Amino acid sequence: MADLRKAARGRDCQVNEKTERWRPVIGFEGLYEISNQGRVRSVSRWVSIGKGKRLSEGRIISQSIKQGYPTVCLCNCGIEQHKTVHRILAESFIPGSGEVVRHLDGDRLHCTEDNLAWGSYADNEKDKREHGRLVYGEGHHQAKLTIEMVKDIRSMHERGITQLSIARSIGIGRGAVGCVIRGETWRHVK
Repeated sequence: MADLRKAARGRDCQVNEKTERWRPVIGFEGLYEISNQGRVRSVSRWVSIGKGKRLSEGRIISQSIKQGYPTVCLCNCGIEQHKTVHRILAESFIPGSGEVVRHLDGDRLHCTEDNLAWGSYADNEKDKREHGRLVYGEGHHQAKLTIEMVKDIRSMHERGITQLSIARSIGIGRGAVGCVIRGETWRHVK
C-alpha cells in the first residue's frame, strides 16, 4: 500500500516527511488525511469505473474560505460534506475535547497543530478580546446605535426623561434603552 501511495503521489503532493505528519481524517479513514500543517489530501485508491477499476491518485485538496475559516469539501459514497480545517486537524492531532477549537494567535487562517487548542466558548471569547477581534459597538454588523446616540440616551435619563420617551424619540425598544442606561450594553462608552 505504501508503494501504491508513493507511486501515485502527484507533483503537488510532495511533502517533507520530516516536518509534516499525516493522520486519517476522522470519519473519512482510508479516503482523506490531514497533516499537522493544516493540509488535507485524498488517499490514493482503486475506484470502480463501469466494469473496470482505475487508480485515483492522491492529491492535496484545495481549500476555500467560508465564514472566515479554511474549509474543504470531503466526499464519502457520493455524499459531500464541508468541514473546517481547524476542526479536522484538532480531532486528528490534539488530544482531549472541548466545545470549540481555539486559534491561539487569533488568526483563523493559521491552522497548524501548535496554534490550535480545545477550549470553551468563554475561552474563545477571552482570546478574541486579547487579540482585538471582538466586535462591539458601532463596528458590529447589527448595531442600531452610535456612540453619540448612547451618550444622548444617558444624558436624557440623567435629566429625568423616562425610558419609554427616550425609546420613542430615538426609534428603538424600551428594553434596549434600559440596557444602555444600566451599562449592560455599550459599557465601553463613558
